[in-house]
Amino acid sequence: MSRPFRLTVSAPGAATRELAVDPTLPLLTQVHAAGFAVPSACRNGNCGRCDATLLKGQASHLRSTRRLPLCISQAQGNLHVELAVASTHTVYACQLIGISAGHVELRLPAGHIDLKGNSFVLLTQQCAASVELTHRHGRSLGLSVSLHGLEALKSETLVYLLNASRGEQKPYALWCHGVSILSGLGLAAARDIRQSLLHLGIKSQMIKTAQQY
Repeated sequence: MSRPFRLTVSAPGAATRELAVDPTLPLLTQVHAAGFAVPSACRNGNCGRCDATLLKGQASHLRSTRRLPLCISQAQGNLHVELAVASTHTVYACQLIGISAGHVELRLPAGHIDLKGNSFVLLTQQCAASVELTHRHGRSLGLSVSLHGLEALKSETLVYLLNASRGEQKPYALWCHGVSILSGLGLAAARDIRQSLLHLGIKSQMIKTAQQY
């Protein structure tokens, strides 16, 4: 390991911590190892999910807005970063392996996946529908879905599964073609989810953010 630098990490709702970081490794790898739940997706600096704000110090790949993509950035000295609010959702690219009346079977990507959210949405490039998880066996998932949602899936082999956390008292929702597909969101969470879907190529005019009531 090269001579370590000091990384001071501030995060919403958590005490500020100081870590020793290796300047040859991405910062994201090291903050994950320290137990910080930083959202990430592309791992090449494009999606913005893991961006932090550099408060002090120097790092590679720093953007003009002081935004720092942790997945590709290394420390170039002692530094202090502020993490974004931890994401309340994850989107998985899944293989569609079966469709029957009111039911869909999916296969999750390889690796250990813990579905922590309490709500699920199934998405393609053209449609989105709320679904309910009926069973899971390893990477295989069974989901109940409306007949309308099934029609749009018949020509698909790869679909996206959004797993999100929501609260009954939060007023924002995501809408698809005028139908609410995920309610009980705070404004920041609704915007974060919509931005994630845009990065996946889901059409911007398809998913809207608005107050539910």
